[in-house]
Amino acid sequence: MADEMYNVGVRKSLNDWGVTDERIGYDPNTGSVSIDGKNVFKPQANRGGSTFTDQSTLNSIRGNVNQLNNAYNVQQSVLNPQQTVNPYDQQFNDLLTQIRNQVTNPTAIDRNSIYQSPDYAAQQAQVQKQAGQAIRSGQEALGTSGMARSSDLARLAQNAQNDANTYLETQVVPQLIAAEQAKQQQQLGNLMSLIGVLGQQQGLYDTRGQNQFRNQFDVLDFMTNQGNRAEDVAYRNQTRAEDVAYRDKRDEIGDQRYDQETAYKKERDAVADQQLAEEKAYRAQRDSEEDRRWWTNYEREGQQFAAQQGLQWAQLNQRQKEFVADQAYKEKALAAQNDPDNIDNRYKEAQLKKMSLENEQNSTPAIDEYDLIAVEGMAKDSGLNINKAKPEEIKTFVAGLKSKYGWDTSEANAVNSYLLSKSGGLSQQPSESFLESLIPSVEGTRKSVQSNVDAVKGIPQGIQNYGQFWADYFKDVNLNPLKLFQ
Repeated sequence: MADEMYNVGVRKSLNDWGVTDERIGYDPNTGSVSIDGKNVFKPQANRGGSTFTDQSTLNSIRGNVNQLNNAYNVQQSVLNPQQTVNPYDQQFNDLLTQIRNQVTNPTAIDRNSIYQSPDYAAQQAQVQKQAGQAIRSGQEALGTSGMARSSDLARLAQNAQNDANTYLETQVVPQLIAAEQAKQQQQLGNLMSLIGVLGQQQGLYDTRGQNQFRNQFDVLDFMTNQGNRAEDVAYRNQTRAEDVAYRDKRDEIGDQRYDQETAYKKERDAVADQQLAEEKAYRAQRDSEEDRRWWTNYEREGQQFAAQQGLQWAQLNQRQKEFVADQAYKEKALAAQNDPDNIDNRYKEAQLKKMSLENEQNSTPAIDEYDLIAVEGMAKDSGLNINKAKPEEIKTFVAGLKSKYGWDTSEANAVNSYLLSKSGGLSQQPSESFLESLIPSVEGTRKSVQSNVDAVKGIPQGIQNYGQFWADYFKDVNLNPLKLFQ
C-alpha cells in the first residue's frame, strides 16, 4: 500500500525536462538514478525495473536537473563545435576577383565612347552655342559696316564652326579621356580600400568565434569542476595547437593577400605607364597633325586672299560701272515716264477722259479720283498686280469690293473700267501713227542702254588680270607672312 503512493514515473518526468534516455542511468546496488554519471536521487519505488516517486520529491531535484542540462549543452557545443562559415569569406573572394578582372581587362577608353558620353554632349552644346554667338556678332559687325556679302558671311560661319570643332578635338576630348581614366583609377582605389576593410572584418569575425569557443570551454570547466582532468588538459593542448595552426593559416592567407596586392599594384603601375606612353604618343601625333593642318590652312587662305583681293577690286570697278549705267537708264526711264507725249501717258489721259465722260453720263459722282487711288492700294494689299492682271481677275476683285462696301452697279463699272485702263485691258488702243512717232525716242533709249552694256564687257578680263597679279605676288614671297610687311 505504501508503494502505491509513489505513482510518478521518474524516466518519463526526466524526459519531459529535456534529459534523453542515454543520459539517464540506474545503480541497482544503491537504487540511485543518475544523470550524465552523477547520482541525482534515490526513488522510493521500483516496480518491474521502472522507478517511481512522488511529485514533491521530483520537484526538489528540479534545480539540479536544470544545472546538469546546462552543463551538458555547453559540453556538446565544445566537444562538437558547429562548422561556421565566415560570412566575409565570399565577399572578400568576389571583390578580389572583381579587382583582378578590372586590372587585367580594363574598360577601353576610346574617342567613340567619349563622343557618346553625356559630358561630351554638354561640352559640344556649349561650344556650338559660343560658335553661334560668334557668327551672329560677326554678321552684325559686317551689317553695320555695310560689307555684309554672302561669301564673307559663309566664310565667317565656316571659320567659327572649324574653330569649335578644333576646340572639341584638341581640348575637350583629351580632358574627358583623362577624366575617365582618373575615374577608373579612383574606382580601383576604392575597391582596394574596401577589400582592406573586408579583410579586417574577416579577421575580427574569426577572432570572436575563437573567443566564444574558449568562453564555452571555461564555463564547462567551471560547471563540471573537471579542470584538472587529463582529458581536459589534453583538450586544452589540442585547442592551443588548433589556435597556433589557425594563426599560421591566417598569417599564410595574409602573406598571400599581400603578394596579391603587390602583384596588383605592379600590374596597375604597368597599365598606368602604358596609358601614359599611349597618351604621349597620341599628343605627339595630334600636335604633328595640327601643325600640318595649320600650314595647309595658312597656304590655302593665302591663295584665297590673293584671289579675293583681285575679285573685290574688279567687283568694285564693275559695281561703279553698273551704277553709272543704272543711273543713266533710270534717268532715261524717268524722262520717258514724265514725257506728256509718252504713249502710256497719252493713253492713260484718254482713258481718264473717257471714264470722266461716262461718269458724267451715268450721274455717279460717288466714285472720285481719290477713291480710285484707294482702290489701287487695296489691290496691291491683296496681291493683285493691276498692270499685269487679266480682265477676269479685275472683275472678280471689283465684285468683292462691291459686296464689301455696298456699291451699286454704276460704281462697280466705274472702278472696273479704271482698273482695266491701268492693266491695258480696254479695247481702245493708240493709233498706228502715234506709235510710229515714238520710235525715235525708244531707239535713243535703247542705244544709251547698249552703250552702258558695252562699257562693262571688259570687266571679266580686268578680274583675271588683277587676280593673276596677286597670285604671282604670293608665289614670289612663298606665302611667308613676314615678307608681306617688308
